[in-house]
Amino acid sequence: MLALCELGFLRAAVSQLVLVEAERHVLAGFGPAATAQFDLIQRQVPMDVLPVPADAELHALVGTVTSKGLHVLASALAVGAPFLISLDKAFVSQVNRTGLPIWRFRQATLSGVS
Repeated sequence: MLALCELGFLRAAVSQLVLVEAERHVLAGFGPAATAQFDLIQRQVPMDVLPVPADAELHALVGTVTSKGLHVLASALAVGAPFLISLDKAFVSQVNRTGLPIWRFRQATLSGVS
């Protein structure tokens, strides 16, 4: 998916909070090579970095997904994302049950798309 964004076929959108969380995980557990790769991806892949959702946007979604996923779903809905990619299987299942206008392509995994 990132390659498709890099080539201009898709446009990536990511919330500030997701970037911070991803960077924290990369720094904590994957070492310098992964950190360099993470930095390279951020420079090479055009992406819209979305602001932290307003409290009203989060409140409107309470009960649809767990509290830790509220900001992800709110950001995706705010930008009108046609689909959402996540490594969190439980979150993907929750989003799919909402009936909200986000199409789940497939469950993303660390090794690719399954």
